[in-house]
Parts: sequence; structure tokens; C-alpha cells
Amino acid sequence: MALQFQLVKIDTPQFAIINDGEFNNPLQIDFEINFAIDNNLSAIKNTLKVVYMNANEPVMQLVIDCCYAISPDSWKEITASDKSIVAPAGFLQHLTALTIGVTRGVLHSKTEGTNLNKFILPLIDISEIVKNDMVISPPPTKVR
Repeated sequence: MALQFQLVKIDTPQFAIINDGEFNNPLQIDFEINFAIDNNLSAIKNTLKVVYMNANEPVMQLVIDCCYAISPDSWKEITASDKSIVAPAGFLQHLTALTIGVTRGVLHSKTEGTNLNKFILPLIDISEIVKNDMVISPPPTKVR
């Protein structure tokens, strides 16, 4: 099933540099991925929260929301009778890969001129996070 979609909105609801020091060890990166739907807009919002940690102390935090409008025909294909959607795992993995790419760009831009600019968001195996088709209905379904 080839779902038609378009990235229509990017938001950065949260960004904070808590400590812009020099770090001797690699920073730990914690992340959380969530999905939500808006039936009125036929859209899926993919939220990625990233927290860089140094010895269990947060150093930087970022939340990115990417909103993907789904074509009317595709939305109809994945909508259940209760207004939830059944999103294929591969499709959610694709959206998440796009959101992670957007996040890398936002991180680079927001950290330019700081010590944290060298800490690039590494490659993430999305297939280990989003493993199965997912039923999504408001409120957001938490993945990790």
C-alpha cells in the first residue's frame, strides 16, 4: 500500500541548552517518538524528543513536531470505523526517518557557534523502534 502524504508543518515547541560546556566523554542521547492524528486535517503528527545527557545530567533538550497531511484517498484507506487509523509500520518508519532528518537540521542550526554543535544526532535504527502496524487515535500513542 503506497500512502500519499506531504510534510506540511514543522514546529520546535521546545529547545534548551542547559550546559554548553566541554565534555570529555561522549554524551548519552535519550529519545522518545510519539504519533498523533488529526481527523479534521487528515494528518499524522510525528513528535521526536531528544535529550543529550552527561553523567545523568541533561545538557540539551529538543522537541520537534512534524505534521504530515495524508491524501484523502490514502486517509480513507487507513481509517477505521472508530475514527482511529491503522498505520503500516513501514509508513511510520518512513515518517520517523524524515522527522529525524529534520531534527538533525534544527539541531545544527540551533547549536551553531556552541560547543554542542559537534554532537550530531547519530543514525537510529527505526525498525527497532517501530516494529508493527499501529492503531493511532487521539490522544497520542507513545512508541518509546
